Amino acid sequence: MSKPRRTAVLGQRGGIVQFLLFASFALNMALQYAQRGPWRDYRHGEVSYIMLSLAAKSGLAWLIFANVLRT
Repeated sequence: MSKPRRTAVLGQRGGIVQFLLFASFALNMALQYAQRGPWRDYRHGEVSYIMLSLAAKSGLAWLIFANVLRT
């Protein structure tokens, strides 16, 4: 009985992490639009998008990989 619970907890934590990563795209866009701090430089905003995309896609891939191995 403990295995389904552990998988559910992993799924909830992963979902929260994915939500935060994808929500950070909106934050990056807002900061770039408002030109706050280092986001005054267009290049900084674009590099931030690239890094966020890499992190979000890698996290999603690991979540899928971990859940596939559990079944």
